[in-house]
Amino acid sequence: MSQNQSEILERALKREKAARKAAEKILEEKSRELYFTSQRLEQLVDEKSSQLQGVFENIADAYVVMDLEGNFLKFNEAATKLFGYDISRDKVNVVNLIYKEDYQYAIGSFLELQNKGFFKGYEARVYTKSKEVKWVHINASVIFDKDKKPVAAQGIVRDITDQKNPKNN
Repeated sequence: MSQNQSEILERALKREKAARKAAEKILEEKSRELYFTSQRLEQLVDEKSSQLQGVFENIADAYVVMDLEGNFLKFNEAATKLFGYDISRDKVNVVNLIYKEDYQYAIGSFLELQNKGFFKGYEARVYTKSKEVKWVHINASVIFDKDKKPVAAQGIVRDITDQKNPKNN
């Protein structure tokens, strides 16, 4: 190998080493940025989760979450008081709560929920665990996963029994 070729190869090797060091430095910086971004995202998710948990626990009306077959997955304290069920022990399906004479209306509203993704202003009677009849007003929506696939439904349930039966006041 000639002196000239050797010098060319040495210069090429130096350029490659310098380029590799520059690339490693950029990779290190981007890695650090990604780490701090992921830490910040984690913090934001934790904050939002905490806020939602606070809403769930402190809302005055009943808040319920159910799967798409109507099985209740989550009740807040107001829902437990309204319906009388402790869903950590009781397996409850929405069909068991529907007042017999309101069944067709309830099924129609459930179909509306599935088709439109929500319903508002639903008013009907329900049975509590103790078989007491209560009037409720419900606004509900479908919960979608990240791929926009429906996975559950959620609703705010207000007891309007006193409004429907003014003689109780």
